[in-house]
Amino acid sequence: QSRPSKATYLSSCCCQWPQLFDGLALQQCSNELQQNCSADVPKQDKIRCWVAGLDHHVANLYADRGYAFARSSSGSGRLAGMKTGGSICAGDVELIARICSILRPRRIFGVGNAFGYSSFVLSYACSNAPVDVIDAEDEFSHIGGERLHGGQTRRATELTRRIAQEEGRDLYVHVGFSPEHTKSALRGPNGTYDLAFIDGLHTSRAMLADFIGIRRALSDKAVVVFHDVGFYNLWPGVHKIL
Repeated sequence: QSRPSKATYLSSCCCQWPQLFDGLALQQCSNELQQNCSADVPKQDKIRCWVAGLDHHVANLYADRGYAFARSSSGSGRLAGMKTGGSICAGDVELIARICSILRPRRIFGVGNAFGYSSFVLSYACSNAPVDVIDAEDEFSHIGGERLHGGQTRRATELTRRIAQEEGRDLYVHVGFSPEHTKSALRGPNGTYDLAFIDGLHTSRAMLADFIGIRRALSDKAVVVFHDVGFYNLWPGVHKIL
């Protein structure tokens, strides 16, 4: 099929959004989510309450399986005892939740999984719409400056798949490189993917290649989120895409 005639492209810079929730606030708001979010409260408070509950719920998916999740001072999250790339920030969770509440995507595609945090946020925020993710299990981590080959990232992929199966999430992680293996990661036909979240290798060249690899699968109304654009100065790549 031909490329979509129109699409919306968004860029997200991790941690530039205000830090809305600390650990205590997340717990309190999660409790409120169950008790008060359906009550007659201001819409903005209800949205923030729901987003905080979503973030807390995803963190608990790991805690319930013995993996403590904690956010760093920059807002990115990591799992204790597992060296992979970090998770998205609380502000990114809100961005995804707001997009999903408006767009209601039929299918979602993601580049980059790490230990699955963004994948599960996409799944829960978008009402368990099918989420297809590609991850190379071969990423450069700035933790100790080491290149991660297989071991740690493979554990993270297996954990993502395990949680998805146990929680009944329609989430598929394909191990491969984008864009070379993107086609193999797509379970749906071209034109049916309404949302894409690109968080792969953080260079303008790689980001552009990730987009080219997925663009034919995008629908006319698709929204594409490019993550960490500001942090890694990927604006030249954004300008080329536009």
